[in-house]
Amino acid sequence: MLSKAVFLLVAVSLGAQSGFAQDDHPNITDVEVLAEAVSMFSLDVFNKLHTESKNLLFSPLSGHSALSMVMLGAWNKTLDNFHELLKIEDPYTAYIELFQDYETMPGIDIVLANGIWAKPTFPIKDEYKGHVGHIFQVEPKTIDISAPKGPEEPINAWVANRTNNAITTILPPSFIKADTDILFLNVFFLNASWESPFDASKTQDGEFVTESGETIRTSFMRRDDVEVEVGEMEGFAAKVLRLPFKNYGFAFYIALPNENETLSRLHDFMVNELHDSELFFAHLQTTKVNLYVPKFQLTSTLNISKKSSMGLDFLFDPDADFSELSEKHLALSSGVHKVFIDVKETGIVSTETPVFEGRQSRDSSEDFVVKRPFIFFVRDDVKGLLLFQGKLSDPRVTEVDY
Repeated sequence: MLSKAVFLLVAVSLGAQSGFAQDDHPNITDVEVLAEAVSMFSLDVFNKLHTESKNLLFSPLSGHSALSMVMLGAWNKTLDNFHELLKIEDPYTAYIELFQDYETMPGIDIVLANGIWAKPTFPIKDEYKGHVGHIFQVEPKTIDISAPKGPEEPINAWVANRTNNAITTILPPSFIKADTDILFLNVFFLNASWESPFDASKTQDGEFVTESGETIRTSFMRRDDVEVEVGEMEGFAAKVLRLPFKNYGFAFYIALPNENETLSRLHDFMVNELHDSELFFAHLQTTKVNLYVPKFQLTSTLNISKKSSMGLDFLFDPDADFSELSEKHLALSSGVHKVFIDVKETGIVSTETPVFEGRQSRDSSEDFVVKRPFIFFVRDDVKGLLLFQGKLSDPRVTEVDY
């Protein structure tokens, strides 16, 4: 009998091609190799999802981490498919270091956690348990069929606890089916404050031109005469803005196409010509500007099992080989990636037009107004890891499903 597995990803930010071989770069660390693999993985995901909706949000690190945990149980062709998907063959030394670092990181609220739940009758190999415990700090739990409100209740409680109640329900009632034998879950939570917060009293309405060309009104955060890092993108007419968070080297990046360019063309450039992802974050210089950035909230839910274009079909193949996980024949039956981000004056938790065009600056500061669609990133600049990536085409759209 074929056993069914469910694969779930939850990422929350509140607020505040070919693989990469380390042997070719002997002087770089395991985490740097992982960071490059996550960047390539992120670019693949962005390329396959960018036309799905007006807005887009996903967590490259959350997805890569959870899939790496599942990969520990794969063998033969299934394992080869994982290597191609994740752009790396052995991310595990880096993940051991990463989980330890994030668990003990001072001054910032961050959680990167994985969970496994299995029915009492489903046998998980001791070797697999040992690997996920050592690398991902996971001890498989039992699916509680007798829970008063259903077996989903204790799992939802675990997610709520790890995300400080930002997401309280990842599994709806009756989600766990009679043939669901094992469930994999990843939670990534980040609550970060801006290094220099915006003054909420200066937040005001202004015009934003959506990707379709419609002019709408939305709320803009504002900071006057502020020093930020800004740069011109190499090879494409766009500006990159870096807004740092407090206490650690995390930052929020905005890639804003110039007025004569489009988000679609920026995407094409990223996929086809930006061969070194580090160039996206290079060549920034400190500049004094009057800054206007739209406030926005966005929740995205990606049904992975329905996206054949993502290259994940092998996960749901009845002939997939997960023999390193269990003696029973196992195939994934569904996968969900849920992400939430809240960009506001204090940080991330995951104005009137005349102000933009007619106000006299107190000094020579230029206006930097993010009033058209842009791509954004949340990045660990110390490790070079992409934590979140997305695009904002219409601030009115707060929930997307794809």
